[in-house]
Amino acid sequence: MKISKFFEEVLGANLTNMRWSWGAVNNIRDQVFLRVWSDQFKDIDGKQYIAVLKLGDNNHSSGSSERRHHVDKLRKGTEGYGVVCTRKYPDDGKRSKIKTFDNELLIKLGEVIESDGQVFAQVIDRIPVETLKDRRTGYGTLVNDIKEIFRRRVPKTTREALADARVGQGAFRSSVLIHWGGKCCVTGSTAEKAIRASHIKPWRDSTDEERLDPQNGLLPWTRYSMPAGLPSPRLERCSSPIA
Repeated sequence: MKISKFFEEVLGANLTNMRWSWGAVNNIRDQVFLRVWSDQFKDIDGKQYIAVLKLGDNNHSSGSSERRHHVDKLRKGTEGYGVVCTRKYPDDGKRSKIKTFDNELLIKLGEVIESDGQVFAQVIDRIPVETLKDRRTGYGTLVNDIKEIFRRRVPKTTREALADARVGQGAFRSSVLIHWGGKCCVTGSTAEKAIRASHIKPWRDSTDEERLDPQNGLLPWTRYSMPAGLPSPRLERCSSPIA
């Protein structure tokens, strides 16, 4: 699998440009994914870090600007991960091409610091890709699902309602909010900006009616992942919120 497909289909984060993008954002989960080099790890004060940006780089290319934006998101606390790549030509420096990349483990990024003319992010863990895929609860199919909706010969209002429902927004989200009393079904949080509408029955197995039915919806806080098609009988087309 090419790394661009890995970003899109596995991480749910589409690269802006196949040639110059060195990272991407999963806007639904508010996660940043950066390509990083395997030879750029460094121990600083007993902790392991990875280089993510060169300081003093006044390059105003699209790729450099995008990278600075992604690093700024890390500084502000956005959940970040590194996809570790091996250079095709180790001595080629900045213009190196990717020989291979680790599609089984991601590095979880933490504290961002500056040292020796570079910006580094602390490596706080190594995360199996499969674990992260499970947390994404099917978002890897989002783009294809939306494309399929807009290819269908149904009224425009129906297409828009289905598209909103697929990403947990619009009238579907409003109906699910009312159904669940505006509270996260896990924590009881009422912070509406932090909770999203998810489907109980998997999107691919649902009829259009079920896709828009608030009784087929849950309101997990965005930090939680509610896998579609939960086996618990308490969550099959809930007629009332779980106490």
